[in-house]
Amino acid sequence: MSATDRHVGGYLLSIGLMAAGACALAITLKINFHFGSGLAVTEAGAELQGLSSLVVDVMAALLAVASGALLRSGRGAMGSFCLALTVCFGAYSLASAVGFGAAERMSLSESRKATAADASAKAKSALDMRVGYIEWLKRTTTTKTKDSKSLIEATSREIDKIGETKVVAPVIIPDAQARAFSHLIGFDESRIQLWLVVALATLLVTAKVAGFAIGSYVWPTRLAQGSEPDKQHEHSVPAANDDLPGLSSPVDIAAERHRRMVKRFLAEQTRPDPSGRVTATQAYNAFRVWTYDEGYVAPPTQAMFGRICGELGVPKIPGASIRYGGISLVEDKDSHAVRAA
Repeated sequence: MSATDRHVGGYLLSIGLMAAGACALAITLKINFHFGSGLAVTEAGAELQGLSSLVVDVMAALLAVASGALLRSGRGAMGSFCLALTVCFGAYSLASAVGFGAAERMSLSESRKATAADASAKAKSALDMRVGYIEWLKRTTTTKTKDSKSLIEATSREIDKIGETKVVAPVIIPDAQARAFSHLIGFDESRIQLWLVVALATLLVTAKVAGFAIGSYVWPTRLAQGSEPDKQHEHSVPAANDDLPGLSSPVDIAAERHRRMVKRFLAEQTRPDPSGRVTATQAYNAFRVWTYDEGYVAPPTQAMFGRICGELGVPKIPGASIRYGGISLVEDKDSHAVRAA
């Protein structure tokens, strides 16, 4: 698979994840606004509660995007901080979703129970009226005529049938899903209902946060000069890509080639500078452009580049973003590194 194909696949994956996150965000926005609006008595209070819930939900999505982008660029500390904030904002969104789901599901269950009870009461009332009518007819009918005797006999048969009749009402299950799980695992239906509400809300909020965070994290890095190396470059690979004696494993060979690439880059494109500071992103962008100009194929990832730099003795300076100390990039007129950084 070519570099261009990999980039297209990366874009499609990232866009798909973010689209899923956007769908989940649209659902949680509606849920949170509806649930938040129901937590106030006055109209103004309901509006403010609903809008506050919307702000929290949107902030959770934006922080998820920011955390993924920061982690992708190598700014681990700041990315982790944004991810922690995402969890905090997402927790409130989860609580609102659970409250909404519980209120709706419990209300539906109670409504169906009331409907079933009402239907049963109506059926019993109809049966009682029929029994009362036949009893009245039996009391008021004389047996002096042949027709009267026939009516009495018919009435007695009807009463016997009614005695064998059971009240039949429509079968209405309050919550079929909860009842099925209750029979399977033996817990109370109300507890199963709560678990199902929490599970759905958790999955929904997770889809929102993970979709934005992972989508921004896997967004492909732009290829140097917008394209992959051409065939002429592939055939002019420097000595660092020659066969390496003594190494037979493809993994070891690739690791040694990457190490030689980074070592040569540091020797040619950086210079010792006690006060120098170069961010990890600047250094890697310069490295990618340099590898393209030099005809290298399949350079290491940014994480591998950073690990190799550490192995080669380049010190890392902790902070909000990763920086390399003691070096600075060579400012050559013909170098694309400074422009890329």
